Amino acid sequence: MKRNVFALLFLPAVFPLFLARLPARAIEITPSDGPSYRAQVGTRITQILAIAVLSDPTWANYPLLKRICGTESNDGPDSEPLQFDPGTDNPRWGWEASSTAPGGKVRVQRDVGACQINIKAHADELAALHLDVIHSLADNVAYAKLLFDREGWEPWQASKTGWDPKDLVH
Repeated sequence: MKRNVFALLFLPAVFPLFLARLPARAIEITPSDGPSYRAQVGTRITQILAIAVLSDPTWANYPLLKRICGTESNDGPDSEPLQFDPGTDNPRWGWEASSTAPGGKVRVQRDVGACQINIKAHADELAALHLDVIHSLADNVAYAKLLFDREGWEPWQASKTGWDPKDLVH
């Protein structure tokens, strides 16, 4: 009983806050739906609340991009993308094959952050947009979303063996 009272008091106060952060989507319900109207609306409200509470707004609407960035910066599509090396404030730089380096790889200051943005190839646009993809996770992900919207997964094709574009769609 206490749980139901809590839900009745909590949901009306918090529900508008969750809705404000979600993109608007129409629910089409016709008068012929009759008694199912309330059930459909109740189900949709439950879905909206679940999405708002459980989703990470950083990656909202970009599940494939998150998998790509996890592969690019943290060894796999199910890994959380990393902007910085663990336990440090050092930006997460990309690797390049090297026949002379131990382990066959060497860090190269070209691709950086959670989504491994190539700072040389995108220097002009990054400067024009005033984005710091090296030191800011938000800027790194924002620019990756811009690239993803414009070019799809092509900018990250080199890591495609670590993720499959068929896994999720944009």
